[in-house]
Order: sequence, then structure tokens, then C-alpha cells
Amino acid sequence: MGTFGRCGQWEHTIGLLVSMRLAVILPNLLTYSAVVSACARAGQWLQALGHLAAMRSDDVMPQVNSWDNISFYKAAISVCDTAEIWRHGFWIFEDMQKHDLQPNVVTYNVGIRALAKSDQWRQALELHEFGIMGLCQM
Repeated sequence: MGTFGRCGQWEHTIGLLVSMRLAVILPNLLTYSAVVSACARAGQWLQALGHLAAMRSDDVMPQVNSWDNISFYKAAISVCDTAEIWRHGFWIFEDMQKHDLQPNVVTYNVGIRALAKSDQWRQALELHEFGIMGLCQM
């Protein structure tokens, strides 16, 4: 799936996801991450957001601090950033923290940008400071 996504063939990633469901193979976080990333790369942010919602309805939930989770959240937040729906991007960033996942530099940057673009400068600066403290402790 990731290969199709990197080659700009987002439709194929969705096709594989549909095939998995037809074969009664439950998609996991990696599957959704590949689909969301492929859609995001192709500028298909509505598709990407739809698959984020489908992930929730399939009860695919993050596990604490795994690389797969960070990759998934990075893809999800980046979709919102690309689509210029920054408030949604920040909500995803907050969801990441609710699941006790440690944001990385990329997710912090997108979260800060989401706040700044939404004219939430004070919160953007607070998140910046919080991010510097958090990343320095790693």
C-alpha cells in the first residue's frame, strides 16, 4: 500500500483497503496510515479525512508510543495542514496527546502552524515552548 501511495496511486491504496474488507481482513493502523498518506500526497484531503473517520468506526485505536502511531498522526495532521483546515489538525494533535503519544518535531510543527494559521498566537507560542521542553527531555 505504501508503494502505491508513494507513486501517487492513491486509488490503488483505497482499492486494497476495500479488498481487505471484502476478504474479511480487518485493517490496522498501518493500513490506515498508508491510505491517509497516499490520499494526502495526492491532494485528496476529503478522502483522507473520510478514512480517518472510518478508522474510528472500525475501532482501530493507537497504542502507546509506537512508531506506527507517530507516523499515522503525522499523516493525519499533515492532511489537515495541506487542506488548510488547521483547527482540525490541532484537534488531531490534541487527540495524539490524549492517547499518551509523544509528539515529534514534525507533529509539533504542524500543531504550532495549525494554531498560528487559526490566529491562536498565544496557544501557538505556548505549544512551541512546551514542545521545546518536551523534545529536550527525550
